[in-house]
Amino acid sequence: MELMGRDASIRKRSCIQFSVMGYDTLVAPYDLDRALRKHFASCGRIRQCCISRDPFSGYVSSCAWMSIQGEKGTGGKVLDLNGSYLNGSYFGGCKLVVEASPSQGPDIEFSPEAAAFSSARSRLFRSIIVSVSGFDPWLPEHDLESSLSRHFSSCGEVTNISIHRGPGGIIKSPAFIFLLGEDAAEQALELSGSDVGGWKVAVKVLPLPPTINDISNQSSCFGISVTGYDTLLPEDDLKTALSKHFRSCGEVMDISIRRSSAFIYIMGEGAGDKATELSGSDMGGGWKVVAKVDSVPGEYHDEDPPMFIG
Repeated sequence: MELMGRDASIRKRSCIQFSVMGYDTLVAPYDLDRALRKHFASCGRIRQCCISRDPFSGYVSSCAWMSIQGEKGTGGKVLDLNGSYLNGSYFGGCKLVVEASPSQGPDIEFSPEAAAFSSARSRLFRSIIVSVSGFDPWLPEHDLESSLSRHFSSCGEVTNISIHRGPGGIIKSPAFIFLLGEDAAEQALELSGSDVGGWKVAVKVLPLPPTINDISNQSSCFGISVTGYDTLLPEDDLKTALSKHFRSCGEVMDISIRRSSAFIYIMGEGAGDKATELSGSDMGGGWKVVAKVDSVPGEYHDEDPPMFIG
């Protein structure tokens, strides 16, 4: 009875915070953000859409947080979309799971769950990235992560550790550590050459990769959808080839590889027109690319731009 009463109360609300699951996690965060906003647009004004993404794999997490404000009954409109299908060329009719946040405040501020999510996002965005090598690639992943966390904890807050495996389960070098704190970069570099339980760590400080949020806010940045290339190319080789092919159009800010298409962010005056002029051009091996402008500068000029965890 209590749950039924709570559900009825949420359905009457004019603002609601909720989670969304069930979508394809292999799509680009930018595509997912636009698809979710479009899917829930009929419910009211979308105040926030938070999507997390691994900084190196590019895959999104299985849960997104959203908040919507509208007229009385907005909560019911949102919950009625539980079990609905997220249509679109990149989603293949994914069935969504929509759940109201356990805590619904009196205003539009995020629930504790979403607030923690947003706080983690903020800390990650402000972190520096350290690449670490020198470890035994056959170490158990948990042991390596624990060792790195302990070793670099003196440099600041360890907000994330990214470890990836190659063929046969071997851990790929380097691993990446995200550190937040004053002079974190300098302190991390001082640890280069130090002993970590029998192996000497080699440390490099990397610049943070551009986030989609940064890219979308560029005054002359265009999103270009590309097809027609060799889909059997390894992802790194494909990104290199696409970057080389489109660099004459402007500064290539980011490239996102999907299942059968790629999305390229290019900054520069007239970059969209220059990119479409390359449609039909040969990328090598007889593969002719098809390029079209998918987004133009200023697409997000409302007060609630997309939020991605880098």
